[in-house]
Amino acid sequence: MSDNSRTLVFDESGNLGLSGRYFVISCIDTSERKLLHNIMKKRLLKHKRDFPKVITSGFEVKAKDANKTIKLDILKRITREEFKISYIVADLKHVLPRLLVDKNSFYNYLLKLLIDKIVTDDFSDNNINFRLDNKTIKVKSQNSFQEYINLRLNYDRLLNLDIDVKYID
Repeated sequence: MSDNSRTLVFDESGNLGLSGRYFVISCIDTSERKLLHNIMKKRLLKHKRDFPKVITSGFEVKAKDANKTIKLDILKRITREEFKISYIVADLKHVLPRLLVDKNSFYNYLLKLLIDKIVTDDFSDNNINFRLDNKTIKVKSQNSFQEYINLRLNYDRLLNLDIDVKYID
C-alpha cells in the first residue's frame, strides 16, 4: 500500500425495516489501515473474553447488545489515534415510506451522502480503499457500487482516484 492511500471502513447500525427509529452509517477514515485492524482485534479479543455473549464468533459487536464499558473502551482507544470518524443518521420517522420500500437503494443513497462529505479535494490523486459490510450491500453485480463510486468521484468530481472496493464480513 502506498503512502498516498486512504481506507474508509463503513459499518451500519439500526434497521431499515419497520422496527427502530434511527439508521446510522459510520465511517473510519485512515491512512493506517493495519493499525486500525490491530486495535480492533486486540480490543475485541479482550471483550470476547470478558463478555462472551456480546461478541459474536465473527468478532462483531452489536451496539444494542454491548454495554457501556465495551462501547467506551473501543471509542476511547480508536480516538487516541489520528483516525477521522464520520457518520450519517437517518431518523426513519422523517423518511418518506416509499423510500424505505427499496432498502438497498436508500442505504446506497445515505452512503453517497456520507462519502460526498468525507471525500474532499484533498483526496485527489490518492488510492482510496472502501471497506463495506458484506451483509449490508446487496447488489445485483459485485461491481455495481465500485462502478458507481468511480463515476461519482472520478468523473463527476474529477478527483483522479484509484478506487478499490472490498466487501468484508
